[in-house]
Amino acid sequence: MFTSNMCVIVIIASTIIGMVTSQGQAVAFSAGVSRDQTLLHAETIVYDKIFTNIGAAYNSSSGVFTCQTPGYYVFQFHTLARQDKSAWLELYKNTDYISTIFGHSSNDYGSAGNTAILLLATGDQVYVKAVDSSFGVNTDLYGQPDEVYTIFSGYLVHAVCKMIALFVACVTLGLVAGQGEVAFSAGLTHDQNILHAENVVFDKVFTNIGNGYDATTGIFTCPMAGTYTFQFHTLAHQDKSSWLNLYKNKVYIASIYGHTVNDFAGGSNSVVLPLASGDTVEIRAVDGSYGTDTNLYGQPDEIYTTFSGYRISS
Repeated sequence: MFTSNMCVIVIIASTIIGMVTSQGQAVAFSAGVSRDQTLLHAETIVYDKIFTNIGAAYNSSSGVFTCQTPGYYVFQFHTLARQDKSAWLELYKNTDYISTIFGHSSNDYGSAGNTAILLLATGDQVYVKAVDSSFGVNTDLYGQPDEVYTIFSGYLVHAVCKMIALFVACVTLGLVAGQGEVAFSAGLTHDQNILHAENVVFDKVFTNIGNGYDATTGIFTCPMAGTYTFQFHTLAHQDKSSWLNLYKNKVYIASIYGHTVNDFAGGSNSVVLPLASGDTVEIRAVDGSYGTDTNLYGQPDEIYTTFSGYRISS
């Protein structure tokens, strides 16, 4: 069994012979849906309007991103449902479910978005699928050539070596940070009713490079000074509310709120913050004494509430 010291030794040795880092390999794509779509089955969304496709890894015929440069990537997906309709979409890595977005508003349009940071090996595929209508909801996406709301984007944050199996195992476990890189992404896999100003503990960790995120407390502790970006998303239970705040060192920074009468409601936000080593960032529910309890919806196969962050510069 590999220990953290063994991983570090291998990574250091590989770096010396130029095997680990792959600098200068830009990979980024962004594409949108430019027409209405009604999806009845678990179909992959084909984003037909390409804004960017650096590295040519996104296929606009299939809607699938295929990794050609191993590393960790940020993926973001957003949608808008047609009036009085629903949009229910899931993000997949190969055949593995990652996270979900849902948008619906009675007599109106409903929007949603989410973010995930994932480690990919060469040949891994990432795509967005509609949830099958057998679960009770058709997906009706709104789109026009001059009104593009449903978008799928991704970009390489840090490339890693061809020794991906060993490197990914070490990095995913948070044992090495890989050339000073820091990134984490986690989601909530269960319902949570929060009455007081408590931290949200995102229990399913997708990525934890640098080991800064603690899945037992929900707190990210900065392991390396720099400028960081954070994204947080949520979905409230039907006819309930979700009211969350982001804090840096217990000091309030930003909020998200979601509530829709007789329906589910989402919220999203992002922020860029300078952090010193040891600074903390966390998501906390607003205390119920302000008039609203926070009721988060989550299941192992329905992850809407997520918290992600990564270091973008020193």
